[in-house]
Amino acid sequence: LIEKYAILHHTASPRIPSKPYSHLAGIEYQQFSNRICFVPEFLRERVAAGDFIENHKLLAVGCLDKDVYDFIVKLHGNYPKHTVQMSPTQCEILKHYHNFLNLARIIIASQFYQIAKNLHEEYHEIKDAVLYSTSLPNQYLDWTENSMEGAAGPCLPKDLASLVNLVACNKINAP
Repeated sequence: LIEKYAILHHTASPRIPSKPYSHLAGIEYQQFSNRICFVPEFLRERVAAGDFIENHKLLAVGCLDKDVYDFIVKLHGNYPKHTVQMSPTQCEILKHYHNFLNLARIIIASQFYQIAKNLHEEYHEIKDAVLYSTSLPNQYLDWTENSMEGAAGPCLPKDLASLVNLVACNKINAP
């Protein structure tokens, strides 16, 4: 079943990566678009193993074949709390959405930490009060004097370039 499919775990530009990977499945590009599967990982780089085992909230499988989806779900065992089958393009948009939503949280936390600090106020008391008034989780909102400014790691530059490329190539009006 799986021998004629390519399963990619990394972030790639939606709708763009199929052609470069068609040789991996040993088939022509026209046939390949239905045989590529994207299975994005929602893991934090520093704690990836722990996230996979203990915090595996979603297994999103971007493929068009239900048998392949079932096979990939089986490979992941009981770790994912939720599984969803999507098109490969939907799956890649999901990955970008997830990463940029987290980036927004990092930027907001960093800015409000600096504002509170400069006004000699306790950031964590303000942040906790915000969390009491919303359904937002605390992820990426904790900030200390030792926190790095902005996002860190290799994902953001790669994802930003990928998203800019997608918007430009498809002439999407995304402000």
